Amino acid sequence: MQKKLREAEQQLRALRDEATKQRDVAEQQRRIADEARARAEKALQDALVQRERAEAERQRAAAERARAVATERQAKDAEAAAVARLGEAVSTRNLTMIGLALRKYHEHRGTLPTAALHSKDGKPLLSWRVALLPYLGEEKLYDQFKFDEPWDSPHNKRLIARMPKVFALANSTPEKGQTFYRVFHGQGAAFEGKQGVRLASFVDGTANTAVVVEASASSEWTRPEELPFAEGKALPGLGGVVGGGFHVLLADGTVRYILKKVDERTLRALITRNGGETIDIEKLAR
Repeated sequence: MQKKLREAEQQLRALRDEATKQRDVAEQQRRIADEARARAEKALQDALVQRERAEAERQRAAAERARAVATERQAKDAEAAAVARLGEAVSTRNLTMIGLALRKYHEHRGTLPTAALHSKDGKPLLSWRVALLPYLGEEKLYDQFKFDEPWDSPHNKRLIARMPKVFALANSTPEKGQTFYRVFHGQGAAFEGKQGVRLASFVDGTANTAVVVEASASSEWTRPEELPFAEGKALPGLGGVVGGGFHVLLADGTVRYILKKVDERTLRALITRNGGETIDIEKLAR
């Protein structure tokens, strides 16, 4: 009996020792699990911090990009505005000089030049711009033309590349010989027929009559090809090369910038010198 009791006690101690070992193992595993969970939580917190930092950096980068885009846009707008102001200033200066030359021509010859210089048999050979050269300080260039030959003869054609800057826009190359400064030619306009027109015939007023305009299409500066003007026929395009409107040299020598929205009836009144129309130039210009 005592033997059985000793065996039972031994078994009980063994069970207790095993339970203690199991409890120690479980406690160790719990500590390991707690440590792993703590490390995971720390890693998660670190990841959240990194994500917040990354998001903040992304927002800063986006803000910098937006500021850079805005700065670039402002720079482009400022450049475009500067180019526009330069274009307007150059056209105003050029047309003013052309206006002074037309006045000198009129004082010397008694009339404005004709739209084209004609041959003896009436064929147009060269543009009015060529006739204006001596009054623009370009006598040497004027003397090089052969006035009995057309603008595109082998000799005269070589002079196209020598276009004076006064006929060029700010953003154009004079060497190409293309000009946008053109005149209307037709009955009632400042340039009519094959005879020069006197300023005294501008009964509508020299301050209300266009002489030279910025056309929307260019032409070789020596070419006798101007803007046709006739009742019942559509007007050629004007402007668009310097802003939305166009510059116009009036017969009194002033230069105005006409808004694109001007209606055709008013524009025709501005072109005619003796149509009897009344216009308010201040409402057309800016």
